[in-house]
Amino acid sequence: PPIDVNYRMAYVGSVTLVDAAGNALRTLRYGADARSDPAELAVRIQKDLERIVHLRGPLDITIVQDGASELDVLPATLAKSDVLRACPRHELVDLNHALDYLRDVVRECEPDGDPHSMVEWYRAALLNDEDGVDRVLRGLRYRRARARGPKSTQAKEALTDAIRYVGKRRKKMRYAPHWSANRVVGSGATESAAKVMGARTNLSGARWDVPGLRGMLTRRGLVT
Repeated sequence: PPIDVNYRMAYVGSVTLVDAAGNALRTLRYGADARSDPAELAVRIQKDLERIVHLRGPLDITIVQDGASELDVLPATLAKSDVLRACPRHELVDLNHALDYLRDVVRECEPDGDPHSMVEWYRAALLNDEDGVDRVLRGLRYRRARARGPKSTQAKEALTDAIRYVGKRRKKMRYAPHWSANRVVGSGATESAAKVMGARTNLSGARWDVPGLRGMLTRRGLVT
């Protein structure tokens, strides 16, 4: 018989331990169903970080997420921890999420094929210049003010979206000092966690009730 298929956003998180050169040593993965409070997931991450610090001593912590406002719960939760207060904490917007907006600008404003390699210019400016985000933002505003021609409407829309995204998150997009210190600037480990969780929960024909899904997400995190 016919069934309804509903897709709901779920939450994933990860904690990756890296060495001084920035190489990943181990990743812990977490998943939560759509009905869960993301604050509960943040507390799980907090408790594991506290245990790691208890075993190893204070560590440098970098929080890398996309720009969604509901994800502010993670840094807010970690800031309340007495154990983690001694750890230097840095908060960044995932580099690839930022570049997605700039790729849209390149697609609408540059000739086909990006012959001037503007995507790479944006990436290099953000990674190698502490004030690179300011240069990028000035350039976007300059281009929007001078957008002309048959594609100007689409170009202005892409530029406006990028200006809004970058302008709101500028303080979390100063990547250069973190990049030079071998800190993580991308959320690849968390994207990987989403795929690892989805590979088990999104099997063809699979349907879940809430307790079963929560149990499977927890088990999947432990096994991997």
